[in-house]
Amino acid sequence: MSGEPAATARREPAAPLLAVHELAVHYRLRREVTHAVRSVSLSVLPGQTVAVVGESGSGKSTVAQAVLGLLPGSARLTGGRILFDGQDLIRLGERRFRPLRGNEIALIPQDPGTALNPVARIGHQVAEALLVHGATDRHTVPAEVRRILADAGVDEPERRTRQYPHELSGGLRQRVKINPSLVASLRTYQETRVVDPSTVTFVLKTSDAPFLQALTSSSLGGLVAPATLALPFDQRFDNVIGSGPFVLEKDTKDTEVVLKKRTGYRWASQIRKNRGDAYLDRVVFRVVPEASSRIGSLRSGELQTIDDVPADQIKSVREDGLTVLSRSNPGAPYALVAISSPRPPLDDVNVRRALLHAVDTAEIRDTVLSPEFKAATGVLSSTTPGYLDLSSTLTYDPAESKRLLDAAGWAPGADGIRQRNGARLTLTVGWLPIFSASQTALELTKAQLAKVGVELELSTSTTDLKSFQNITIDLFLTSTTRADGEALASYGGEPPNYYHLNDPTLDSLLARQRAIGDPAARDKVLADAQRRVVDQATAIPLFEGSTVLAASTSVHDLAQSSNSWLAQLSDTWLS
Repeated sequence: MSGEPAATARREPAAPLLAVHELAVHYRLRREVTHAVRSVSLSVLPGQTVAVVGESGSGKSTVAQAVLGLLPGSARLTGGRILFDGQDLIRLGERRFRPLRGNEIALIPQDPGTALNPVARIGHQVAEALLVHGATDRHTVPAEVRRILADAGVDEPERRTRQYPHELSGGLRQRVKINPSLVASLRTYQETRVVDPSTVTFVLKTSDAPFLQALTSSSLGGLVAPATLALPFDQRFDNVIGSGPFVLEKDTKDTEVVLKKRTGYRWASQIRKNRGDAYLDRVVFRVVPEASSRIGSLRSGELQTIDDVPADQIKSVREDGLTVLSRSNPGAPYALVAISSPRPPLDDVNVRRALLHAVDTAEIRDTVLSPEFKAATGVLSSTTPGYLDLSSTLTYDPAESKRLLDAAGWAPGADGIRQRNGARLTLTVGWLPIFSASQTALELTKAQLAKVGVELELSTSTTDLKSFQNITIDLFLTSTTRADGEALASYGGEPPNYYHLNDPTLDSLLARQRAIGDPAARDKVLADAQRRVVDQATAIPLFEGSTVLAASTSVHDLAQSSNSWLAQLSDTWLS
């Protein structure tokens, strides 16, 4: 097999990024030698796409494996050169090759199923990869997942997000893996060394403090048994068990998941009170989208516990004698982020600071939310490691807001809205309808800003990334859930930088904290980063998001985990 890209009328002046010259590979099986590849040459210029076409068995995969240095033991490279960015990969050696593989040059296999979790939906897997590596935040991730799938040529991306890997063809599984592998690559990862059958050591190119926390996610910290990997991909979804105090008994799509107690469980975390078999024999999770139906089922006794209790229903649920559990979500609280702060009128830091002091967060909590929610006291939630209390700076001070706006040249108009050079001080805010109280909170914020002469217009059309790409809004209500100070990266300028922010000082602080392994020393740099965000009023914090659960009085020792979700149920019992 041989291949060469078609000639074009105008040659690119750049040197090839990848050049393969006279490649030859053969396979030795017992005493037989098969010449799989002979005299293959091809080149790929920067930004160019090259297709290598051939019949099945003609050597296409062998060429790709040779380029990546991943030929099987029975294969031998007998001739040719492979140059990547000027380096001879054949002579490079495995130690020097490893940092390139996956970071600079990668292979999407014919069956990418080995890199997909068979028990998680496609949308969840793509979203988690993006969130773990800071490529998006919780509000924009649904639209970003759909965009990524569409860009990779996946038809009906909305429907595909709800499917499992075994429901997709091999070609679609390949497409699912293409963009996340490029966007969310572990840039600091170098290699994994096997210490013993149950221990591995991760080797990083540079210090990466958030890496360990990222490993606690289900996509990076999951367990797959060797028996599962030995099965054909389309059978790996069957007979899923789990590794905790419960095993999966039944999963009815979009209806319910049934778990049953694992007998002989003895490997619980030391933080659990009960380190043996769970007290509950069976747990049934039911999908009930409507909040009123969930609450009604809890009151009637049909359900013993529910999630996502709306803020305006918490008081009545508590008055019914039911138990309410709540915990602030770690990460960044709900905040108004200034989109493209170099753009008028938010290019003026005094205008942004005026907004910060014009918002009464206590009134938002008391009027729109409930005591289960906390008014923001910083740019990280109070449950986040490295959190810094900045409540002394985040003060409600409308007189200071007016002073700052006066100094910036914005004078009150006839209707109270400030003007400068004939332009009204009007800002447009966008949000995604994920949290039920978002719009009500913004409507109250609008009234508060009007008191200092700022007109806030609510845009209900922010349902995809176009609002950010085209910069059609000035502010965006967002939050990020992550149990690490790296959540501050939402306000940084590194890709994908949806908010078009540009603060080199903050970016430098964020880079420094990632490189510090000592928690106390890292917290000091994180504190400086948090002060910088507030000083520049890059974000105006409003309130901490909370996960609110409700349970009947017959449920005991129900708890929430560090990410505020429902904790492992090994300690929970019924009376």
